[in-house]
Amino acid sequence: MAVPPTVALPDDEPVTFVRKFKSSLVKKWTYTKADSIWSMADLACFLWALSRPQDAVVLSRTVAIEIPSPPPLKRGRFNFSLWSPAVRLHSVLVHLTNDKDRVENSRTALLNEPGYARDNPEHLQEQVDKARSLSIAQLGIESQKWECIELSRSITCMVLFCEVGTAGDSLFNPYADDAGKLITQLLPKLGNRLMDKK
Repeated sequence: MAVPPTVALPDDEPVTFVRKFKSSLVKKWTYTKADSIWSMADLACFLWALSRPQDAVVLSRTVAIEIPSPPPLKRGRFNFSLWSPAVRLHSVLVHLTNDKDRVENSRTALLNEPGYARDNPEHLQEQVDKARSLSIAQLGIESQKWECIELSRSITCMVLFCEVGTAGDSLFNPYADDAGKLITQLLPKLGNRLMDKK
């Protein structure tokens, strides 16, 4: 069984929701199942939203080391079920690391395969529109878990768009500025929802 990094352990976690989330995640910690990788990406975003960016970096780097590129399948195909959440963690790692030389491998992985089909640019605009809607949406209507995960996934999506677009990818570049602005709007919203008592 894979061993999670210390930042993922529930011991001494002061935020009730995050402590429960960590407790559930560490019981199923594995780098071979998509739902676990998605939860790792959510946790990294939670930590970032709670003003713990270095903890988010540690967690993101752990996954980036374990899944440095799209895992290969038979007949030249790749396991995008694992790569889709893993590439979000690569993007968070690049976004939060000041010394870009330390994350060059992740930056290269992002540019080589950002995890989105290039024949469906409309989907990228849909993701930006969804993030914009979330930035003005009222919270507390759905469950805390649902809303926190929805915010987390929108944030990590925008981080990916921002990093890949800023690096010059022509498909993502038109969305990079909007994505960067939406990250700053959504993060505090997620942080506040994580701190809610219900």
